[in-house]
Amino acid sequence: MKMDFRILISGLLFLILGCASARISINDKEIFMESPKIVVKEDRYFLKFRYAESPKFVFYAMTWSKIQGNKLIFYMPCTSSSGNLRGVVQYEEIVSPDKIDLIKKQSVYWENPENKLIKLVVGEMEESLDVIKSRIRTH
Repeated sequence: MKMDFRILISGLLFLILGCASARISINDKEIFMESPKIVVKEDRYFLKFRYAESPKFVFYAMTWSKIQGNKLIFYMPCTSSSGNLRGVVQYEEIVSPDKIDLIKKQSVYWENPENKLIKLVVGEMEESLDVIKSRIRTH
């Protein structure tokens, strides 16, 4: 029993430290078939990307965002197991007025490894909100 507890604690520490320190590149073709971008529909704002169809196991992307100075910065510190998401499009709605204001000012970025900022594309969403309703996660 004592050994099982140590393994559990070690695994949790690995997960926490790994998520806190790593970043996923916007150009990582093992994660993204379509790189993250901001899409707008009917005054609603979303971070959108498509998971890769890689033969490797695909994980659920846990994206985070922060406001730093006059920039909205999205990043992906880690992934977690969530079954087969190959080719699935993910939408994350942005609801914070401060974040939306920065998007309107085209001041939105993706943070790559080594803290390099890549400007995100902002454009109109082609899909209808009814079609994507079940796939929206609030940010």
